[in-house]
Amino acid sequence: ENEEQLDADNSPVKGFNDQLEAIARQVTVQTQDNRVDLSGGVIAKSKEAPWVTFESDALTWFTQREVIQTTQPLKVEQFEDEAYETVTDRLVGLAGKAQLEENRVTLEDSVQLDALAQPLTVNSERAVWDLEAELITLDRPVDIVQPERQVSAIADSARVELATQTVYLLGNVRAVGEEND
Repeated sequence: ENEEQLDADNSPVKGFNDQLEAIARQVTVQTQDNRVDLSGGVIAKSKEAPWVTFESDALTWFTQREVIQTTQPLKVEQFEDEAYETVTDRLVGLAGKAQLEENRVTLEDSVQLDALAQPLTVNSERAVWDLEAELITLDRPVDIVQPERQVSAIADSARVELATQTVYLLGNVRAVGEEND
């Protein structure tokens, strides 16, 4: 019922709207639900700032609600500019959802943030990335490593302000620095 499947002999299929451009091996369009199911090496990227890509083996794109989601591993990368050459931040998780209108991404299960400018790695079970505010909120226990300064920390939750490269640790914070013990 109002479903169309596109699969060009295993050639990539491209699709886009005003916000997002996507490529996948297979695309199923369900016009009644305003839903596009993409599978096989899916890469979607924003067509305006913030410059972000979404990579997964399968994504569902609800075009009217402006939401993409997946129950598959998802990698979200932010780039310096529209050339999509320099990654500034990367967030991966085993499932995720992006609210395109709000510029908000939520990743769940085995989430890892790599803030490449710092460099900083944060692991948790859930992260909400407000792309516009350049703020990542981790409301579950976090494990943080800053290799350059040889600092590691754990806490009940954290906020990472990407623009100012500031990390706020909240609740039961324990930090260890190799240099100053």
